[in-house]
Amino acid sequence: MAVEPTILRDALAQLLESMGDEVVDVSDVADGRGAPIDVALVTAGQAVGVESAVRIELPDATGAGGTGRVSWRGNEEAVEIYDFLSVLAVLDTYCPGSAPRMAQAHGA
Repeated sequence: MAVEPTILRDALAQLLESMGDEVVDVSDVADGRGAPIDVALVTAGQAVGVESAVRIELPDATGAGGTGRVSWRGNEEAVEIYDFLSVLAVLDTYCPGSAPRMAQAHGA
């Protein structure tokens, strides 16, 4: 999973890694470098050169929340993203892990 913007990268990366996800910096995989990426998590409107099976665009870089977009296999859908938990819910829906991230976040 590639994560951008920088403001979210560290905190979200730590959370996702604690749940068993492998997280890489976007700059390490941009333009086809590195291993294939399952999910690119980026700020809407950012031109990030990462090829991924699923692209999740966060509403904005401020963290204020709102309507983001998910793109996968030629499909696109609007999603509401307001906090880390809603990011986990979107990930569970479009790129499920070995265990549901939302359940892990709630200590289940």
